[in-house]
Amino acid sequence: MNLHGPVRAAEFEGAAEVVISFDAWPEAKVAPTRHDITVLAPKKGPKRDPVTERLVKTLPHPDRKASISDVRFSPDGKRMMMAGYPSGVVQLWDTANWKETARFDTPSGLRNNWNYANPTPDWKTILVDVKTRKVVREEKDGKVSDRLEINGRIDLYDAVSGKLKDSIVFRDRGPSNVFLLPDGKSAYVNTIGSYTAATSRNQPQAAELVDLASKKSKTLLNTHAYPVFTQDGKTAYLTTYQFQPDGKVNAALVKYDLAAEKALKTLDAPDDKTFFDGVYLSPDGKWLVSSLRRLQPDSKTLVIVAPDTLEEVARVPGPKNADPLAYFAPPLFAADGRTMIGRAGGPLIVWDLVGKKVARTVPLDEIQFGQAALSPDGRHVVVAGFPKLDLKAIRRNPDPEDLPQPRMLIISLANPNRTPQMLMLPSGAVGGLAFHPDGKTLAVGGSGGVHLIDVKRLK
Repeated sequence: MNLHGPVRAAEFEGAAEVVISFDAWPEAKVAPTRHDITVLAPKKGPKRDPVTERLVKTLPHPDRKASISDVRFSPDGKRMMMAGYPSGVVQLWDTANWKETARFDTPSGLRNNWNYANPTPDWKTILVDVKTRKVVREEKDGKVSDRLEINGRIDLYDAVSGKLKDSIVFRDRGPSNVFLLPDGKSAYVNTIGSYTAATSRNQPQAAELVDLASKKSKTLLNTHAYPVFTQDGKTAYLTTYQFQPDGKVNAALVKYDLAAEKALKTLDAPDDKTFFDGVYLSPDGKWLVSSLRRLQPDSKTLVIVAPDTLEEVARVPGPKNADPLAYFAPPLFAADGRTMIGRAGGPLIVWDLVGKKVARTVPLDEIQFGQAALSPDGRHVVVAGFPKLDLKAIRRNPDPEDLPQPRMLIISLANPNRTPQMLMLPSGAVGGLAFHPDGKTLAVGGSGGVHLIDVKRLK
């Protein structure tokens, strides 16, 4: 019997006998107790709609309540990776027969990032970042103080066997985010160091470049920064921000030479209430995009700059009167470099990069907290999420059956006059979305599994 949370009752009423025993205590024997209880039928939730007939199958995860927030296909389309949160279980699948080929259990629990498992470009190795914390009592000059000791490592797993091959150890600091460079030989790592109560407002942070072969690390910055890399891996574009105790923020967008270890150009935020949140580079390298978020009063805008000069080219304003909790999700770029898709809690924005204008907006009133994916041919965009819901009414760590039924909207970019198609998904959370490179299958992360949706012959 689960004594750490509610127990899902059967769909009928009646009487039951409950036996409570404590067999896990080897030092003593505790007599079981018996109780007669009345079982009440659970409250009826919202009526569930039939799940789309396009659902081919669901690939199971061992933890039914874990959210599969990270779903990826290998570039050749032969394998798919799914990582559960907070279960820490990573699974790889053969896409020819949808058989599981490898599974490895990494430490479970809350992390800084859903994308804690990162394949190298050749998909031979999976990097998993791990951070540990423990309170250490120290005495100096007769004074006793507590220090939060942080250590960590990056574990390297064999993507074929699922076995741990090696680890890169971080002492007195731990990795918060790991970003692989395009050559797969180095990783850009944000780390956080140990601290005391006296230094908790100024916790030691760094951005480090780690050579995966030698395990040697070089500190690039004494703060966290979030990168995107050019295809040759020589240049990184970084967003940096540091929140101050007085509510202000120091923020900048930086063009950084990784080999020379120096900043080439810096674009400061317009004021001390605004920061750059994430940075993204179009596949052709022509457009650099970042979300510009203002704290007070709340506002959000996508700013497009020239990668060479960091000079502003255009702005995509966020919706007026948007939810303060909403923000611009990572933009999606069409392969031809002409179209960008963005959203900040309101309608879907289709942006003409060449014409520097809004080409189209698509209302998404039916979908909240949506994830989006662009088909490989650039003809369709898919948004999956929940209907509007009251977050306060949902308890922490809810059962998947208690969540509103998620849904998916398929939007034609090739034909603006075509009505978007709504597909109902199985109950549970909505996690990562990924198209197979051939564009025929869409993988939708859910609670305790990944749903495979047949998207052939989309209209």
